[in-house]
This record gives sequence, C-alpha cells and structure tokens, in this order.
Amino acid sequence: MLAMAGQASLQTGDVARASDYFREGAKQYPENPAFELGLALTLLAEGRTDEAEKIIRDVKGEQADAARAAFDVILLMQKGQVDQAVTAASSAVARFPDQAWSQNLLGSVLIAAGDFKGAREALLKAVDKDPGDAASLANLARVEQLLSNPDAAAAAWRRILDGDPTNADAAGALARLEVERGNLPAALKLLEPLRGKYSRAQLLVAAILLDRGEAGEARRIGDEVLAAEPDNAEALNLIGLAEFAGGDPKAATGRFRKAIELQPAVPVFRLNLV
Repeated sequence: MLAMAGQASLQTGDVARASDYFREGAKQYPENPAFELGLALTLLAEGRTDEAEKIIRDVKGEQADAARAAFDVILLMQKGQVDQAVTAASSAVARFPDQAWSQNLLGSVLIAAGDFKGAREALLKAVDKDPGDAASLANLARVEQLLSNPDAAAAAWRRILDGDPTNADAAGALARLEVERGNLPAALKLLEPLRGKYSRAQLLVAAILLDRGEAGEARRIGDEVLAAEPDNAEALNLIGLAEFAGGDPKAATGRFRKAIELQPAVPVFRLNLV
C-alpha cells in the first residue's frame, strides 16, 4: 500500500508526499527495492540528480538493473544528448525486450528526437505488452496528437480513464481535445468530477468558462485555487485573464507580473502582460 500511495502521489505531482511514503516503506521493508527506487524517482523529480543516482547505483536486483538502464537514458536526456539517449534506450529494449517500460522509454526519447512515427511504433508495442499501462498510453496519445491524429489520441486518453476515472492528466488532455473540437459541454463533463481534487482540472474548467464569456465564475474558481495554493502561477494568470475580460486591466497587470515573478520562463505570462 505504501508503494501504491507513493506512486499515486508522484503521478499527481505531490513529490513531497511521495517521498514520505517511499521513505517510510524503505524503513519498514528494507529488503524491498521498490521503495528505494521510488525514492530515487522523487529525488529525480526534485532535480536532486546526484542523490537519486547514488540510490539507484546501490540498489541490488533485477528490478534495480532495469531502473539503472532507464536512469542512464534520463541522465542523457537531461544533458541534452538526445542521440546518445536514443542509442541507450534502444539498448534497454534489447536487454528487456518483453517489458512495456523499455518500449515506452524508447518512445519517449524518440518523441524528443522528433521521430514521431518511430515513437508511435515503440509505444504501440509497449501498449501491446501492457494494455493497462497509463504511462505508455499517455505517451501514445501525445504522439498521436503530434501526428495530427486527434481521434486516435482521444481513444488512448479514454483507455486511461477506463482504468482510472480520476486520472487528472488524461481527463485534462481529453478535455482540451474536446475544447479544440468546439465541444465545451463534453469538456466540462470530463472535468467536473475532478474539480474538488486537482487544481489543474479546476483551472481548465475556469479557462473553458472564460472562453464562454463567464468571466465572473472563472475568476471565482481561480480565487479558490489561489487560496489553497498562493504560489500557483497558472491560477494568477487565469485570474488576470478574467480581470482583463471583466474590464480591469490594472488588476490583471498585477496578476501577470506576479505570475512572471513565480515562473519567469513561461512565455504566455509575458505575452498576456504585453
């Protein structure tokens, strides 16, 4: 249960809670490598690469061998060495040919390399080996979108939701596809069950409402998210858009400036300020 809780927290972006679960699991079950490997993933998500690498290098067993192979690929990607990462991912597939994760890893790297057709081939193999693997299905959906196959992308996102109706990433991505198709009611229906659980879902609902001209309700939702997460730059940006739509550009300017201060690398915040 601790491992499952840690994985669930990591998938929803709650790295701190995931780290607590994995540390507790490693303390209670020191012979089980899953907890040490999970902790290494949380450290990697926090950018603490050296600490993550030390844990992975020290863990024993076949599961750890697979994690090390994947970790080597991730390190190469972080360094921007995409060609070398493709080679390393292909080597991982050769070493672990019957594992969905190795094909998913190769597909992810090929997406970064711009080889979308090759990525799709690898990801289809991953899904064939493990039809319920949400990570492989999510990457398959993304590459189908990159290949301009929205129906295939939507089908992959729906398969994730069939297995996990509360998967916020899948619901959000599928809702965005519905928005692009002009089907706002369907998008809202997908996100409504998640509004009380995930801020990303709440903000996407607010963005849809803003597109429909309901600036006041969009602003109210943005305020709810900001009250719970004062440093949420996306919430600030959304509130700024609602304030601008409501005729208060001065207030909107303040929101956009704060969003830029929190996340200076996000260009859309600067564009909105302009």
